[in-house]
Amino acid sequence: MAHTTPEIEVDFIRIFFNDPIEEEVAHRWTSRLARLVGPRVLDLRPDTTLSCLLRWGVACRADSIDFLVVFEPELRMELGGFLDDCESATFREMVQHYAARYRVIA
Repeated sequence: MAHTTPEIEVDFIRIFFNDPIEEEVAHRWTSRLARLVGPRVLDLRPDTTLSCLLRWGVACRADSIDFLVVFEPELRMELGGFLDDCESATFREMVQHYAARYRVIA
C-alpha cells in the first residue's frame, strides 16, 4: 500500500550525483520511493543498500509490486541481479548501471 502523506521534496538527492543522467535517474527513483516509504526517504544516500530500501518498504507496509515499480521500468530484468546481491548493491551502483546503459542506447 502506498504511503499517503503529502508529497515529500526529494531534490536533496541531486547533490550526490554530478552526472546529469545519474542525477535525473536518482531523482526519479527517489520520488517513486518517497510515495512508498514517506519521510524515511530523506535518509536515502548513494551508499544505501537495496536491502536497506527493502527493509524500509516492509516497515512501511509497501506492496512488493509497488516497490519493484520504483526501479523496474528502467532496470527491467536486470533488477533481479541487484536483488540477488541486495546486501551489497547500493543505490548509487543501481543509478550508475542504468545511466551507463542509457548512454549506450542514446
